[in-house]
Amino acid sequence: MSRWLVIGASSFTGSHFCRYLRGRGEEVYETPLRDLCMPGSFDYVANFAALNVVAPSWDHPADYFRVNVQQQIRFWEELAKIQVRYLHVSTPEVYGSTAGWVSEEHPYRPSTPYAASRAAAEMILKCFHLRYDFPVIMTRACNVYGPGQQLHRLIPKLIVSIKKGVKFKLDGGGASMRSYLHAADVCEATYLIATKGTPGEAYHISTTATQSIYNIAQMVCTKLKVRPVDAIEVVPDRPGKDQAYYLRAEKLTRLGWEPRIALPAGIDSVIEWVEREWEALRDQPMEYEFRP
Repeated sequence: MSRWLVIGASSFTGSHFCRYLRGRGEEVYETPLRDLCMPGSFDYVANFAALNVVAPSWDHPADYFRVNVQQQIRFWEELAKIQVRYLHVSTPEVYGSTAGWVSEEHPYRPSTPYAASRAAAEMILKCFHLRYDFPVIMTRACNVYGPGQQLHRLIPKLIVSIKKGVKFKLDGGGASMRSYLHAADVCEATYLIATKGTPGEAYHISTTATQSIYNIAQMVCTKLKVRPVDAIEVVPDRPGKDQAYYLRAEKLTRLGWEPRIALPAGIDSVIEWVEREWEALRDQPMEYEFRP
């Protein structure tokens, strides 16, 4: 049994990962970013904490850099001193839009303040690895979904909007391309990378199956027996939105990982969760509220 400190354990993916670890019999200590400290000795530290909704970063860039970089540097320094194996959850948004399939060595080209803050964090961590041999490993995952996700995210928001009879606003007509992975698959990948990955490296968590956002919306509409024209309203794209992420994940598959949950079955699991928890979910806000 290993001891894990999970930062951002109340986040969507962080909470799934904590349940995954406990299911494996691991000992888990949870902490939010605002209370960041080392309450004891650990074998692994996994950090899911960040301001990670893209659009508000244009209005609050200083807050994004404060939370995603400045609040964490001292903690990284302490981890480097004691040489704890550290998993840092980052994002493919550090690349900007990719024109083709890219490896983890693809250059940074962030197109939003959010993406720039995550790239800055990665660069500092790489410096610490080179200077102190800090055993940091970074992940950049494609879009993650599953039961329990916040209602401002694409798939649950679509489902809840349709149930409420409210038209879903589809940015740019849903032309951008994405890969989606169920949280259960992402947790398995994250565990493998944390325990078997090579310090100093980044790992993509992705699949070669890509979909336009419109196709995903159409799939949800079909499952809920509504016409897309009745459920979707096309609105202008948001500033700096990347049109595609095509992530090669051979480094991860060499660790023995492969996705298990196909997108149609994964969407079914979210629909079932919404139906089961409808009384609790129906009055929850569906828009992201920025809190500095």
